[in-house]
Amino acid sequence: MMRGPSGLPLAVRQFDGFRWASDANHDDDRLSVPTLVDSGVGLIGYRESLRTSVTASTDAIARLLLQHGVDTVVDAGSSHESRYRMAVIAPELQVIAGGPVLTDGDPGSESDRSIRDEETLCRSLDAFEVEGISIVSVRTDDADFVRSCAAHAHERGQRISLRSSHLPLEEILSAGVDVLAGAHKMLSTFRRASLGSTASSPLEMLEVTGEREARDAARRVAEAGIAVTTGLLSLRRSCLPKEALGAPYLEDLLPIFPHARHLLEMKRAGGYIAGRRRLATNTGIKEPSPTGRRTILNNWQYLLSAVDVFRDVGGTVLPASFAPGLGVVPGYSLKEEVTLLAHVFGSIDVALQQATGGARDFFRVEPDTPQRARRLEARGTDYGLDLALSLTAVSST
Repeated sequence: MMRGPSGLPLAVRQFDGFRWASDANHDDDRLSVPTLVDSGVGLIGYRESLRTSVTASTDAIARLLLQHGVDTVVDAGSSHESRYRMAVIAPELQVIAGGPVLTDGDPGSESDRSIRDEETLCRSLDAFEVEGISIVSVRTDDADFVRSCAAHAHERGQRISLRSSHLPLEEILSAGVDVLAGAHKMLSTFRRASLGSTASSPLEMLEVTGEREARDAARRVAEAGIAVTTGLLSLRRSCLPKEALGAPYLEDLLPIFPHARHLLEMKRAGGYIAGRRRLATNTGIKEPSPTGRRTILNNWQYLLSAVDVFRDVGGTVLPASFAPGLGVVPGYSLKEEVTLLAHVFGSIDVALQQATGGARDFFRVEPDTPQRARRLEARGTDYGLDLALSLTAVSST
């Protein structure tokens, strides 16, 4: 078979991470796309039994990422050990950031590191520098803590990715944040301050008064030069857990997120009520009330509009699955996220660019040489807004 300069068959129409090749020496029967970058993935799950392998969840995550064509990930905050484990079992999987989440509050997981003074902060950042960590995850609702982390990190050439539940947008914009983890955090200026709120999910807690306010907030984040990791699908399924029942590959979550068995139970005849009850008891995730659901769906539309305008005015959108989670499967859920973004933007090409060449540029990752590169392929007839769901991993050799 004749091959072009890249070593790929001439019959394959290639996407280089930014655009489709204009070379006429192809017949459009097959489409070829670079492997995907997931800008937010957890490297560990959890285990319910001490008899379960301590590496089972990390091993499963690595396997699923590669199976579904994701070979570069940004650790959403795990442990250095899990990154080392992935390097051993899946050397072709590149983890371009890693390490615990720095917080000034109570730890939210085993991967959070409590920072109580400036000395501890600097020591942690120095250790991250030795480990080659360029993106530092910070979780806080204190603007001063963010500023301190950003100042010391920037001195070391590191960037800050912020997670915050209550920090107003005004504070975020002036704190030195480089990446905002979660697209809905762009609307945190509308977040309800009252701790006595009856809201039970992030989308309920957004006090968005309309699409105009949401779009204005997104413009301000873009103008500040802050990139945004998306996590849209993960957010929606955590707010509307019944929708997770239709997610593909739920069985693959069991070694990573054992409570996924409650979703599988809910799918069985006669098991919905019992499974729903166990899911709420063990995870705290439950279906909203009818009023809450209406609020969630309204705010969801405002959020999608905000993401659209954020990209339109030049903001850096970094597709992230935030897997593993409720109905959020490592690897496959990024393809679902890219598909959702394609529908938001009305363009599969724009969504693919953000999850391939755009993300690699932002995180300063060199793509593999054509001789070593893995690719994704689909039939030419699958080209459209849902193309990402049809992509399957292949080797160029």
